[in-house]
Amino acid sequence: MARRIATAAARWLIADDAGFNPEEPGAPDWFHLDAEARVEVIKTSARRAVCRVAWGGRGVFVKAWRLGGASAALRRWFRLCPGRVEFLRTCAARRAGAPAVRPLAWGETGGSPRVFVLITESADPAKALRSAWEQLRAAAPRSVAAERDLISAVAAAVARMHAGGVVHRDLHPRNVLVARNADGGWRVLILDWRSAKIRKSASSAARAADLVQLDQHFHRVASRAERLRFLRQYLRTLSPDDGPSERRVREREVLEALVPLVVRHRQRLARTRDRRLGGDDRYFAVIDAGGGWRGRVMLRDGRRHVLSRRLDAEPAIADWMLVLTHALARASETDDAELVMPAPWGGGLRCRVSVARSMVERLRWTLAGSPARSAFLNGHRARHRDLDVPLILAFAQRRTGALIDRAVTIEPVDQPAGR
Repeated sequence: MARRIATAAARWLIADDAGFNPEEPGAPDWFHLDAEARVEVIKTSARRAVCRVAWGGRGVFVKAWRLGGASAALRRWFRLCPGRVEFLRTCAARRAGAPAVRPLAWGETGGSPRVFVLITESADPAKALRSAWEQLRAAAPRSVAAERDLISAVAAAVARMHAGGVVHRDLHPRNVLVARNADGGWRVLILDWRSAKIRKSASSAARAADLVQLDQHFHRVASRAERLRFLRQYLRTLSPDDGPSERRVREREVLEALVPLVVRHRQRLARTRDRRLGGDDRYFAVIDAGGGWRGRVMLRDGRRHVLSRRLDAEPAIADWMLVLTHALARASETDDAELVMPAPWGGGLRCRVSVARSMVERLRWTLAGSPARSAFLNGHRARHRDLDVPLILAFAQRRTGALIDRAVTIEPVDQPAGR
């Protein structure tokens, strides 16, 4: 359960077992962390920021949302304020025995725009499962025993969660934290419970969906034997009274149930990634570069752990404005098919210019999209399905009057051979 605290400036829900008071003297200004010197920004966007704050001898994570107008009013009316549902579900998951990171408090300010914060333990020095697994695989000499211990610990934690009737529904490796205990074993904590379902018992289909989500990453970076070890440890913890023959039957049933779920999950993920192409300001952004030029740019490569042609940097909008200002100025003056320039984040960029020579071609580009636009969108849709096609970082089109007459694509010059 959670207790309520209301002050003139804020309203709080505090986890009963947290031993946490956000209004203590000397506490950070939780709603204006950008003014705090003791804050480490993890990630940020237009409406949300995630920070780590050192206070009271421990570190805490803070998710902060800033919303105004009708959006904030509707969310408050329907009790869907950002972070509130996640806070309550995290508390419920811990009560059900799930290895959830400890929630501390949720709060909101008055006025407009409203600021909502969710505060949890940072679980330092825990690492995301994906990072911990990569470090174990890259260690010299490689420790197979440590890898097996990690597999068993994560499998047992997921099984305990499911045994308590809890289904996470967003169980990917960045939402699983692992850390070494003093005895050398692994401690497992799970984050981000806003989509979780908590019932008296979890259905087999819901449990299988969680396993498929976790395997979406590990089917590329772990062997078949390691993935089977995970499944066997999971089933052993979930049904400790089963004998060897019963476990083999159950394992076969689970594997048969997972096959169609894997296909559907990959299709759903690909469609989700495709929607980012419209400009989510995290992976892709729409940029109006002036002079009739408008296009889309890549901010972050979500497939760089899978594909050989990848963007390792994470350029900001300001970096892309520098690139586009230079590239589009030259593209507007010349019909050269190819221009080369340095990238602000390192390496080089190749700018390919295409020109609509006739009125018919301009009309076709305007109605159906230019070749640059098609190459960018189709290329990234293929990448979202793990096809290692050439990487196009950006495209832009110029409208003169009502018609598109010129287009540009930008790609790295150091792509591997085999284009």
